[in-house]
Amino acid sequence: CPPAVTSSPVVLNVATAPLISAQPANTTVCVGANASFTVATAGSVPPANIYQWQVSTDGGATWTNLTTGGSFTPTFTITGAVIGQHNNRYRVLVTNFCGQTTPSAAAILTVNALPIVTAAALPSRICISDTLVPLSGSPVGGSWSGIGVSGFNFVPSATAVGTYTLTYTYTNPAGCTATAPVIAKVEDCQERIRL
Repeated sequence: CPPAVTSSPVVLNVATAPLISAQPANTTVCVGANASFTVATAGSVPPANIYQWQVSTDGGATWTNLTTGGSFTPTFTITGAVIGQHNNRYRVLVTNFCGQTTPSAAAILTVNALPIVTAAALPSRICISDTLVPLSGSPVGGSWSGIGVSGFNFVPSATAVGTYTLTYTYTNPAGCTATAPVIAKVEDCQERIRL
């Protein structure tokens, strides 16, 4: 029966899988440092709203879901990397509320070992009237710091009677740094004083 009645218009949205605009990047850190991986999405309808980071310890053959370090956010952080995580691969599954999932590319974590640093012990007795006391550390190529240090020598006359901690610092070619301390005990040595 006329007249015809027209409904209001509606919009049909066809969901598309999430689009990753920035993939996680390979990361290199030293043992004990933090490492982060980040993903970015843009342009997909509906937008991505679920993240699940995963790790592979066998070169990408199998993947395990992670539950810590921001595993459900766009940025995943490893706190205090250990050498056992060297060459692990990390990726994230990005999902929208329609259940469509896009995996990111895998990023490789490189964990460089810290150098083994040693410092030669100083004489058990250092008099404040002594001349330069040589400082020795291994591997060569590091630097010394602390009160009374001048280059690779300890200068007792530049200090006072007391105990001082001197530190040898070395950085390896991978950019990882370690230190070794030694104790310098400076005494008055009264027997050296001419009355």
